[in-house]
Amino acid sequence: MTWRLLFPLGLLGLVLAFSGCTTNRVPQNSSASGIVVDTQGHPVADASIEIYRHSMISSFLPAELELKGTTHTDSHGVFQFSYAPGGSILLVRAPTLAPTWRTPWRLDPDDLPLVFTVTKPATIEGIVVDEHDQPIADADVWTSQVTSTTLLGEARFSLDILSGQPAHELFHTRTGSDGRFRLEGLPTGAGANLTVTKTGLAMREPTPDPGSLDFNQCQSGQSGVKLVMEPSGEIQGKIFIQATAQPLAGATIWLRRQQATYSFDQGREPVKSAADGTFHFSDVGAGPYQVIAHVGAVRDPMPKWVADAVDVSVQAGQKTSVEIPAVKGGILEIKVTDKSNHKPLAGALVAADNRNFQANITTDARGLARFRLPSGEYHYSAMKAAWTPAQEQARVANAEINHSHIELTPPKILTGVVRTPSGDGAPNIRVTVDAYGGEARTDSRGRFKLTWNPTGIGGTIGIYSLIARDWTNNLAAVAMLKPTTTNQDLVLKSALTLSGQVNDNHGHALAGARVGLTLSMNDSSDGTFRTSSTDFDKIPMQTDADGQFMFTTLPQGLEYGLNISAKGYGSITQDFTKTQTKANAIRLDLVLKPANLKLSGRVVDAKDHPLAGASVYISGEGQTAHSVKTDPEGHFEFEQVSAGPVHLSAIYEGHFGSLSAQGGDQNVVIKITSGQPGRTRRKPK
Repeated sequence: MTWRLLFPLGLLGLVLAFSGCTTNRVPQNSSASGIVVDTQGHPVADASIEIYRHSMISSFLPAELELKGTTHTDSHGVFQFSYAPGGSILLVRAPTLAPTWRTPWRLDPDDLPLVFTVTKPATIEGIVVDEHDQPIADADVWTSQVTSTTLLGEARFSLDILSGQPAHELFHTRTGSDGRFRLEGLPTGAGANLTVTKTGLAMREPTPDPGSLDFNQCQSGQSGVKLVMEPSGEIQGKIFIQATAQPLAGATIWLRRQQATYSFDQGREPVKSAADGTFHFSDVGAGPYQVIAHVGAVRDPMPKWVADAVDVSVQAGQKTSVEIPAVKGGILEIKVTDKSNHKPLAGALVAADNRNFQANITTDARGLARFRLPSGEYHYSAMKAAWTPAQEQARVANAEINHSHIELTPPKILTGVVRTPSGDGAPNIRVTVDAYGGEARTDSRGRFKLTWNPTGIGGTIGIYSLIARDWTNNLAAVAMLKPTTTNQDLVLKSALTLSGQVNDNHGHALAGARVGLTLSMNDSSDGTFRTSSTDFDKIPMQTDADGQFMFTTLPQGLEYGLNISAKGYGSITQDFTKTQTKANAIRLDLVLKPANLKLSGRVVDAKDHPLAGASVYISGEGQTAHSVKTDPEGHFEFEQVSAGPVHLSAIYEGHFGSLSAQGGDQNVVIKITSGQPGRTRRKPK
């Protein structure tokens, strides 16, 4: 997938997070109440609550958190607050207990008052070593991002991220003489991305854990975390006005790693250019980066000067120089209108981007978004809540005002009635559509009304499921929706419970294994076969202390897929047909094989020359699918492989190669031949 596709899809998630998507959600600038309790449900008095504003500067850069106010709980653990959904983060601190935080967006009235549960503090322990595996003393270790998950009931959850200065301040430590560290005070069950710094060194980009289903480097309560540091380089730069060579002081400069695993910059703060326009980044890890500059207020879409991001490659032990020429650029004015009546559309999020520049702003009352941009070709997107997003292209010329226009299609309205098995209206039932938006509760007569968007970016139209679930009585109903559907009734029926036991190959229960459930639907009624597959019950399900998991209140007669994986083990994928799921219960006993083998080799071209930077993928029954990049010698290595057959494939500049191997094989050679999928061979161990 190219960056042009990745950007609007990522931004779509942001616009949904920053907007109310259905009619029953809490409106913007809301006042609400909250309560802080401990894990036994006892109220926590005199807890402090800090209210931060979450500001998206650019999809290229991490968001900033700005403290907007504080309050405290009363003797009953209750507090009042005001917020903007998606744009606010509430951070709760209570004496002797771990902090917690929530992002109050997509709230149902039933979720209020907002409940914050503070847990006993947990730790993350590990060691910092150099490239020779020797411990590094007196290094700073902190969290660049911490993620907590709050269950809201009925298979809903709130995924809340704390980053920036608050995360750094809350969870930081230093390594001892033996290189070991202990981060304290983390919430139970939180995920974290770590950063380590020491003069003259830089943290090696961590390798993703193939057994993980999230983007967290580690979890609270985890020990044995290993952070590797390598010799660093530095960047010395200067920003100036291209036409006059006059230096620009006070510009904000970010450093963005181009091949980051867990974060853009591993917690690095931006710097300001000096009076002579110079700036400096020290202790930078080797690899490719972009240097991104903004002149003036960082959220101003119309600064006096603009500059393209500059690519730079950092080498260990070397100083890399970079120059950033700032230009007057041109103005891109985009008018966003309602496609149904051609009236201006206020409050739409518009973003203009190419590989080297990105900016975003919300349309004003006239439906206008104005940007100052360096000259060039731009892709721009407009989005608003459950409206159909749209994208266009425009060219920006220096010293000109460039006008463009884009129309958004209003969200669809879907109505219906949910009935009990006896035919009565079913009250207070949550009804959801697997699309952009689409969620409501039935009224006292079982009626519902929701907005949804059946069309994705680029006009893609899929098929969608309308699902109602009665968690109290274990009933569920499902119907397939077409883009033209405006009314759909549902009748609740007996639901399916899917549960199981996960053990290792010695028969011991595996606690904390990740369990994902996928729902698949297909439709060929109009002669065109369409299929969709989506995560069902997006709670990050884990097996309990006894290795057990359970999904309840699932509609019967659908196609489901189950995927289970665990750190240090392979994975299991199991599919269920419509016939199999026409049942009240399915019980499974599953075994994960240990992933304790390595598999290594090289990727070469037709003349046996090594190919650096090739992507190598591993898959196979019982294996956890993941990928690595080849090093400058074309070498690759997978560290967590299970015994048994594996399939390896490599991609380099659009050409392919593949082969079959066994877990534990060494010196595997994947040959890529230009112009066609490559012939491959496998050397014996």
